[in-house]
Amino acid sequence: MRKQIELYQTVKELEKAKQDVLVKNDIKELDKITAQEENILFQIGKLEAERLGWAQFFSQEFKKDAEEITLEDMVQRYPELEDIGRELSQVIGELRDLHEINTKMLQNAVSIVSFTVQSLTGERKTTYLNPAAKGNQEKTLPGNRSLIDKSV
Repeated sequence: MRKQIELYQTVKELEKAKQDVLVKNDIKELDKITAQEENILFQIGKLEAERLGWAQFFSQEFKKDAEEITLEDMVQRYPELEDIGRELSQVIGELRDLHEINTKMLQNAVSIVSFTVQSLTGERKTTYLNPAAKGNQEKTLPGNRSLIDKSV
């Protein structure tokens, strides 16, 4: 569990770095950080499989299925795990908060890109309102702009 905490701390630091990269709009660095995160999450997955193996070992002692054994169960039997459990919960909570912020930042960036692309290529609305039109709706003209120059 200590190794898991260390790895989650590393992911947390990468999430903080990702915030700076998102603000700077550095896509290459974002890609590097994401690759590092994937590697660490793979390692965490291996440790989780190992933890489940230990849970299987303790399942007879707790008279529960391995998947049902919680950290609280372990702390009741082995109080020295309480600090580790608290530390793990804290780092995961902090990581969750950072991840939510980064997700919102990415969503905002995607919205800006979508708006920009739509502005360059989408339908154009005119300021002319046709009084004879049903519902007095704005007249739209089909977009005739493209990001790709066909003459090349």
